[in-house]
Amino acid sequence: SHSCVCCAVSTSFVIMALPRLSLAILVVACVLAVPTHAATTVGTLGSGVAVAANTETTITYTGLSLVVHTTTASTVTLSSYASVVTTMPSGYSALGFSAQAGFTLAIDGGGALIKAELTTPPLTTSAAALITGSVSAGCLQYDVDARAYNKIDIDTYTAGTKTIKVQLPKAGTYLFAAVSANAQIPTFYNKARATASTSVSLSFPGGFVLDVSTSSANTVTVNRASVSAHTDPSGKHNLGAYFSINQGTTQSVTATLKFTYSAGMSSSVASSLRFAYWDSGTSAWVFPSSGGSVDT
Repeated sequence: SHSCVCCAVSTSFVIMALPRLSLAILVVACVLAVPTHAATTVGTLGSGVAVAANTETTITYTGLSLVVHTTTASTVTLSSYASVVTTMPSGYSALGFSAQAGFTLAIDGGGALIKAELTTPPLTTSAAALITGSVSAGCLQYDVDARAYNKIDIDTYTAGTKTIKVQLPKAGTYLFAAVSANAQIPTFYNKARATASTSVSLSFPGGFVLDVSTSSANTVTVNRASVSAHTDPSGKHNLGAYFSINQGTTQSVTATLKFTYSAGMSSSVASSLRFAYWDSGTSAWVFPSSGGSVDT
C-alpha cells in the first residue's frame, strides 16, 4: 500500500498529478448463500419482523417494501428516520417522503446480510420536482456518530410512482438526495470505490478529497489514521493525518490529493504545509518537488 501524511514545519492544500502510484490490496473470493425459500409478511415501521434463515422474505409496510435475506434466523427492524440533521455534501439536496426523510435498518440474529432491497414510498411532489435534467435521485448511508455520508448507488428511480429502489449494504441509516451531475462522491474510509480512465472525485470525512483515474476499471480504498509507525521527517511535524491509498489491482494511476486544514491555523504555518509519501524502498518520507500548492 502507499501511505501519505500532511506535515507542517477556510482553506485547502493540494498535491497535483501523482502519475504512477503502485498500490495493492488482497482480493478474496467468497461464495454467497443462495436462498432456499421465499416468504412474504406484513411489517410495521419501528417493530421487529422475524425472518427465517436463507429465506428471501418480502416485508410489506404501508407504502413501501423490504426484501431481505439473512444466513441465520433474524429479527429485522425498519424504522423511519425523521429528518436530516447533518448538512448534506455540496451538490446533494435532501429528498423527503410524506412521513420521513429516510430509514434505519437494524438486524438482530448474528448471521450475514445477503440482501436488503428497499423500495421507498413515493417522494413528495416537491421532492420529485428536484429530479430533472442532470439531477438524479441518490441514496446516502449516514454514520450518526461520525456525522458523515457515504453514497450508495440506487437500482432505479421510477418517475411515475416517484419511488426509489436501492440495495442496502448493511444495517444503518439511509437518507435520499437529489444529486447534481458533477457532485463529488462522499465516501467512508475503508470503503472500496470503483475507478476508471475518467477521473472521479471522492470526498472523505475530515476534509480529505481524492481525485483519481486509473488506466482501466479498478477500485481504490482509502484509510485514515492519526498516528504512524514511521518517524516524522527531520525538522517537520505531522498534523495527525495519515492516509493509506490502495488499489484492487496495481496499475498506473493519476491522482490529486486535497486536505482542508483547520481554519484556526495561522497563514504563516499553513503556507509550510506539505504532503509526503512513504517510500518503502528507501524507508523514508518523500516530499514531491513540484505539483503542490497551499490556499491560505
